[in-house]
Amino acid sequence: HFREAALEAHATAAEARRLGVLELEAGALNSEGISRGALGDAEEGARLLRRARGIAREIDSPGELARAAANLSEVLDLAGRTEEALAEVNGSLALLRDHPERSLYDTFLELQGASQLLRLGRTAEAAAAMPDRAPGDAISSTRTYFTALRASLAVRRGDDEAAHAELEEL
Repeated sequence: HFREAALEAHATAAEARRLGVLELEAGALNSEGISRGALGDAEEGARLLRRARGIAREIDSPGELARAAANLSEVLDLAGRTEEALAEVNGSLALLRDHPERSLYDTFLELQGASQLLRLGRTAEAAAAMPDRAPGDAISSTRTYFTALRASLAVRRGDDEAAHAELEEL
């Protein structure tokens, strides 16, 4: 439902801008940007996501910053621009480390960076970039991504026992 999501998010962003509700505007731009990227318009998706990230920095919203960075990285990666996507992850993680409160979005962004390193064939760097754990419950998307990525790392390393254990957890 990316087309419908993009239209709804566009309308929401315009209304939020009119009302001066910056956090809502950033969230709507996030949704529109990832939707446009998923529909194949990486340039427009990235432009919207960079605006969302800029607003998040302006209002000092770490959650919206992490979400925008994760979505921007995903859009760039889907467009075959994995090195650029990884640079976005690393730059945003540096900004997020300045905030004492951590979120699942932070962990998701760390996982995204590790996944991109893995896709680039940089297995040792990917393993080193993995967080020690994924906060939250066992059914969260971040936790699932964490377990799936650990399974992928185990497969790449030829560690069948670890891969089976991770797959069993999934």
